[in-house]
Amino acid sequence: MLTAIIVAEVEFNAEGLKPGDYVLATKYSDGDPGDHYCTGFYVGSCNHGGSARHLVADSNGALYRYNGFRRIEAIEADEGNWMVSHFSDFKYFECAEDEFGNDVVVGWSVWDWLSFCRSGRTLTGASTCYC
Repeated sequence: MLTAIIVAEVEFNAEGLKPGDYVLATKYSDGDPGDHYCTGFYVGSCNHGGSARHLVADSNGALYRYNGFRRIEAIEADEGNWMVSHFSDFKYFECAEDEFGNDVVVGWSVWDWLSFCRSGRTLTGASTCYC
C-alpha cells in the first residue's frame, strides 16, 4: 500500500483567528454561492501559489478543500446554524441587465447572507438585490 504524505507549512493565527474557531469560508472572495463555501473549524493558513489560503475542517477534522479558501470570517454558532439551515435558499449569481442595458450580477453572495443573518431579519419579504 502506497501512502502519500502532504507537507505544507501551516501558519496559525492568520486573520486573527485561532485553530478551532468556527468560521464561514468561501473559495473566492466574492462569495458566489455557485462556488465552494462552508461553515467549519479553522485549522490554519498556508501559502498557495503566492496567495494565502485558509484551511477549514468539519467536526471530524476532515478538510473541506485541500487547496483552502481565499476568504474566511469567524462566526457564532447560532449564525452557523442559521446559515446551514438556509443553504438551500442560496442561489447562484445570475447575469442580467439593468434598466439601462448594462450587465449586472443579480443575487446575494454568501457574505450578503451572513449580513442578512446578523441583521435579525427574516426571509419573509426578502427580495433579490444587486451586489
